[in-house]
Amino acid sequence: MRGHSVIVVITWVLGLLNGVVGQAAGAGNIWAHAYERIWLWEMYDLFVNKYEPAKQSMIFPQSNTGHIGLRNKGSGPNGRLTYSEFMFRLQGGAVVQGRPPNVGQHDLEAFSPSRAGYDGAAQRLKSVGYVTPVERPDQVDPTLKVYKPDPEDPHKGAYTALVEKIDREFEIIFHGDEDFAIISRAKEQQLLGLAEKIIRIREEDTQRFLGEKFKEAPKDANDKLRMGLTKTVFDTVPSAAGGGTYQKVNVAATFQAYTKPDGTLEGDLAKHFPHQGAMIDWMTENGNPYSGDWTEGSKRHWRLLKSWNMHTVTLELTRNPKEGAQTCRI
Repeated sequence: MRGHSVIVVITWVLGLLNGVVGQAAGAGNIWAHAYERIWLWEMYDLFVNKYEPAKQSMIFPQSNTGHIGLRNKGSGPNGRLTYSEFMFRLQGGAVVQGRPPNVGQHDLEAFSPSRAGYDGAAQRLKSVGYVTPVERPDQVDPTLKVYKPDPEDPHKGAYTALVEKIDREFEIIFHGDEDFAIISRAKEQQLLGLAEKIIRIREEDTQRFLGEKFKEAPKDANDKLRMGLTKTVFDTVPSAAGGGTYQKVNVAATFQAYTKPDGTLEGDLAKHFPHQGAMIDWMTENGNPYSGDWTEGSKRHWRLLKSWNMHTVTLELTRNPKEGAQTCRI
C-alpha cells in the first residue's frame, strides 16, 4: 500500500469565514458545509458497499442499543441509511426505519449526488437549511467521544480527526485491498473534484475575510488583524459555488495605490507589508502555527485543511485494478 508521501499545506483559514458577494454573509461557509456533507455521504456509501451496513464502523455505525432513532438503521437494503436519512442524521435528527425524515416539503432522494450531481445536491441542501457545520463528530463516529488532541498536534480538532480517519480507511480499501477493485476512474475524478471544490470555496472565504480586515480600523494597539488600509483594491472574480462572485485582493494594484510619486510606500502600508511578497505570505500563511501568532480558530482551520489536502493526495495515488478483483458498486 502506498502511503501519504505528500501533504499539500494550504491554510483552511479558508475555514469558517465569510462568503460570497451578492449573497448573505457567511454564504461561502454555507456552500463549504453543503459539499462536505455530500463528501461524508459518498464515503458512507463506499463503506457500506464494502463492509455491508451492519459491519462498517466508520460513519454512523449501526447499533442495537440506545434510543431507537439513534441506532443508525435506515430504510435502505440491510438497514443502510438512505440519502435523506443520512442527511437528517448529520443534522442531529433521529431516524426510524420506515419513517421518512422531515426534511422540508420534498424528499431529498431526487437531489442525491447520483441523481442531481454534486452541485444540484448542494443547492438542495442549502434550500432545506442543511448547511451548518457538523457540530457533533462523535455522533458520526462514536469513538470520537473520548477524543483529545495529541499535545504534538494540538490544533487537530475532532472533526479534523474524523476527516483523517475516513481518509485512511478510504486508502486502505482502495489502495491496499487486493480483493476489492479500485473505484472507477470517473468516480475517483468526481471525488477529487469535490475535495478540490471545498478547498477553493474556503480560499474564497479567506480572501474576502482578510480583505475586509485590511480596510477595517484597528480596535486597539494590539489588534494585529485589522489594518485600516482603506485603499485596498479588489478584483471581482467568479465563485467556485453558488453562481456568485467574490472579492479578491489585488496585491499589485493595492501596492500601486499606496506608492508615492518618489516610489516609496506610504507608511500605513509599509508598516505592515514592506513588499508585495510580505502581503502574499501573510494571506497564505494565516493560521499556520509555525508562521505567526494567529487565533486558535485560524490554527484549527489551517490544520483541518491539511487533512483535506491529504485526501486529495490519497485520491491521486490510485493503483491499477487487479485482474479478477471484485468490482466496486459505484
